[in-house]
Amino acid sequence: MSTQNKVLLVGATGYIGHQAALALRRNNYLVYGLARSEAKAVFLAKDELIPIIGTGEKPDYLDEIVTHEIHTVIDFTGTPTSTADILEKLQSIVTEKKFKVNFIYISGIWVHGDSSEKVTEADKPVIEKVGSLVKYRVALEEKILSLKDIIPSIIIRPGILFGGKADIWGVMFGQVLGSVLAGDSTVTIPLREELTSGFIHNEDLAQLIFLAVEKFDSANSAVIKSPIFDVISETVNVPSIIVAGADELGFKGTINFTGHPTFEENPLLESFDTNVRCSNELAKKTFGWEPKIHLAENLALLVRTWVVHQNEDFYTTLSKK
Repeated sequence: MSTQNKVLLVGATGYIGHQAALALRRNNYLVYGLARSEAKAVFLAKDELIPIIGTGEKPDYLDEIVTHEIHTVIDFTGTPTSTADILEKLQSIVTEKKFKVNFIYISGIWVHGDSSEKVTEADKPVIEKVGSLVKYRVALEEKILSLKDIIPSIIIRPGILFGGKADIWGVMFGQVLGSVLAGDSTVTIPLREELTSGFIHNEDLAQLIFLAVEKFDSANSAVIKSPIFDVISETVNVPSIIVAGADELGFKGTINFTGHPTFEENPLLESFDTNVRCSNELAKKTFGWEPKIHLAENLALLVRTWVVHQNEDFYTTLSKK
C-alpha cells in the first residue's frame, strides 16, 4: 500500500490551482483534482494528477476523500457559495464519519481593505474599506476560523499574481496593449497614482502552498500558531509598474491615472485599486519559505510572456525588440 500523502485541490485546472498541483506532485504527493468535464479530466491526467469528476455546485465529490483517504483539501474556487458548500460538506464528513481533514482556503490580500498604513495578519479587516467584489471573503474567512476546532484550517492570502498568462495583468496592461495596436497616443486608466500593493509570482505561491500542506501533514503541525498568512514577494507602486511595462510594449504616449473607480464604473478595478502594505514575514518564519522571483527585476520578461499568452502572433514582433 502506498504511503504517499494525498491532497485534493478544488480548482486544480485554474491558473493558481494547477501550478500548486504541479508543485505538490513534484514533491511526490498523490494529487487529486476536481474536474468539471472529461476534457478537464484529461488535462489533469496528462500531468500525473488524478481527476475526480464533479461540479462546484454539488460537493458530493468530497465523499471521495474518505474513499481515497485524502486528509487535506485546498479550495481555489474564489466564490462564496462554493466555499460555503465545501465547508458544510466537510463538517458533515468530519462529524458523521469521524474522518480527519485539513482545509486550506486561498483568499487574497485585498481582504485587508484599502489603507495607507502597514497591516498584518492579526489586523481585523475593516469591511467598509474592502472592495465590493471581495467583500464576501471577510465573512467567509470568519466562518472558516469559527470551524477550526472541527476542521483545522489555514487561510492563504496571495498578493496580485504575476507570471505566465496572469489574467489579472489585463487590468494593468490591457488598455496599453490595445493602444499600441491601434496606434493611439493616450491611455486612461482609472487607478490612483499612489496605488501600492503586494505582488507574488505564481510559482512562489505554489511553493508556499506545498510547504503549508507539508507542515499540516507533519507531526510539527502544532507550530502553525496563526491560521492566516499574507503571501507576497514585494510591495510596489502599481502605476510605476504599468509605466515601465508600457515602455517595454513600445508605447510612447501618455498614461493618465484618473483615480479610484466606483463599483458601478468597473467592479474589478474598484477592488484592484486597493492600497495594501502587508508583510510576508509570518509565512517565511512559519514555513521556511522564501520567494525567489521578483517583479521589478523580471518585468521585461514577464510583460513579454503575458503578451504572447494574449496572442502568439505577438511573439515575432516582440522578439525583434
